[in-house]
Amino acid sequence: MAALHEMHPSTIEEALPALETDVFRGYLGDDPERIRAIMPTDTPVDPTCFTDAMGVKVSLDYCPWIWDRTGVVETRIPIPTDTYLGEAIEYVGFAVAVERATGRDTLTVVELGAGWGPWVSLGSVNAHRLGFPNARIVAFEADGDRYNALRQHLALNNIVPADAPAEGEGNGYQWKLHHAAAHWEDSVLYWPAESNVLDAGMAAITDPDATNDYRGQPIATIEVKAVSVTRALSHLDIIDFMHIDIQGGEEDLLPRIIDDLETKVRVLFLGTHSRKIEGDFIQMLGDRGWHLFRERPCQFYPMSEAPTLVGRTYMDGAQLWINPRL
Repeated sequence: MAALHEMHPSTIEEALPALETDVFRGYLGDDPERIRAIMPTDTPVDPTCFTDAMGVKVSLDYCPWIWDRTGVVETRIPIPTDTYLGEAIEYVGFAVAVERATGRDTLTVVELGAGWGPWVSLGSVNAHRLGFPNARIVAFEADGDRYNALRQHLALNNIVPADAPAEGEGNGYQWKLHHAAAHWEDSVLYWPAESNVLDAGMAAITDPDATNDYRGQPIATIEVKAVSVTRALSHLDIIDFMHIDIQGGEEDLLPRIIDDLETKVRVLFLGTHSRKIEGDFIQMLGDRGWHLFRERPCQFYPMSEAPTLVGRTYMDGAQLWINPRL
């Protein structure tokens, strides 16, 4: 391969023109102030961990790529990203949820495919400061190591004590933590046997005899519990912010639970994992009267040899929907 300085100047030295419509940011001009309005201004330093712009503490144990930020408090607005995990569109979603929940005494956040639980923790850490006496959270995580990271993260942020049961309440918080795959019924699914807390691309599998995942990577699998999302959320009357990021599983899950979600979810964030999924959801949710507030399409390798459209996607997309009924 030629050295960079030997490449054609049009690829290095000359900026190619771009139209505004060529750029998909996932946020608009008034969104920085929308996010700034909910950010804390006096977050104390914790010398043992990184603290993000929303006052959430993050440990190197499950987020090692912030190794050089221990003892740092981030003060920059999280646009276009928070520099370590989340994108602006996700923070816009939470900010809009807070706006729409104003006047209620409880802020409720649900996260499917939670990993270490960045969005349920964001809601909990900030609820009291933003005027909500109570915070309710529900989180689903199928992977064992990532579920343990969820428990560690919630304990680090003084939301759920490390030795507390998976369901409980205290200090203005109510929680239900499911070590399970999010599904439309109670059943059994399959998961990669070799857990990797750093692999955010792992996904539940329906075929017990599968030898490759959706990316075409060889795997062995183990059984994991799958829990009905509808049943798990039946105790909630309103969900202010629901965050779903389940590596393509949204394609089968959302159509089967949307009737129930429409009765209680105010703001819905969807991590999208193929262009087909994005189009299907724009059609389905649009036809049902949901408002597509913000979006950013996914990016994929059309020449990829991955066996699925989801497997060919290298950058997740995002859709932020508002339910006008609630």
